[in-house]
Amino acid sequence: MRRYCRGCRAHSNCRSLPTFKRTGARSADARPFGQRGRYRNRPAFDDIIQAASGIAGLGSATGGDPRFVPTILADKVAALHAVYGILAALVARASGHEGPFKVEVPMFEALAAFLLNEHLAEATFDADGAIGYPRILSPNRRPFRTADGWLAVLPYTERQWRAFLTEVQRDDILAHEWFTDQEQRAARIDTLYALVADALPARTTDAWIAALESRDIPCSRVAELGDLLTDPHLADIGFFDVPTSYPEGVARALPQPVLFDGLVLRADSPPRALGADSRQVLRGCGLEEDAIERMIRQGVVRQH
Repeated sequence: MRRYCRGCRAHSNCRSLPTFKRTGARSADARPFGQRGRYRNRPAFDDIIQAASGIAGLGSATGGDPRFVPTILADKVAALHAVYGILAALVARASGHEGPFKVEVPMFEALAAFLLNEHLAEATFDADGAIGYPRILSPNRRPFRTADGWLAVLPYTERQWRAFLTEVQRDDILAHEWFTDQEQRAARIDTLYALVADALPARTTDAWIAALESRDIPCSRVAELGDLLTDPHLADIGFFDVPTSYPEGVARALPQPVLFDGLVLRADSPPRALGADSRQVLRGCGLEEDAIERMIRQGVVRQH
């Protein structure tokens, strides 16, 4: 959705993002902010949208400091909205709708809707209602430390909580009247998560996984980025396999994760060499040739 330079890791000022158009009156327009509001001319990058949309502020809701999610979240979520918006427009055209119409995908609004899907909560029905999904905002909803690592554990149903509390010999909790009432149990979810946090350091991660899986309690080892490269499930499905059409020098490729049974899929285009499109992208951003040459000489931009 944006002009992007693999060499300098920069892209055009988002106030002038390109509009993707078909012949005729139909068009798709991806922008930082919707064009009907007062923010319409503001420039923005992913961090700015994370801040404006409330994503970065979630840390404050759980007792910490605001922080950015360490991935390009806003760009990717907005791009997914753009894809389904364009596909919906194509379906409408195929169904006989002539238009003209325009698909607008504002990043700010896309991320705000993405976040508030569960957090609008009581404010959906009451102008003064509470906002925020308590279970998601529980300070103790986090990966838990084990004897030798970290584990995500999520007893969710009453049966799963009973199984977990039995495993950790906390049958005293099962005797409370509030435990069998879903609403009362939900109101004490932070207390229950704290019990998980207290119990897990007593065993290793592998020991917990064996015990929890035997009781059908959802759990997962907490993977770091490097762990994904050797994940056995991803290895089973050839997640990082490089298509034979790719040039030498590509060690891993990322697949299209959506599968279409019964269709023969073509491999994605191979990645361009780092810096292969630097000049073209920077020209598209409005830079003159002498400025581009200076950036290359100074090492700011890589030119393949």
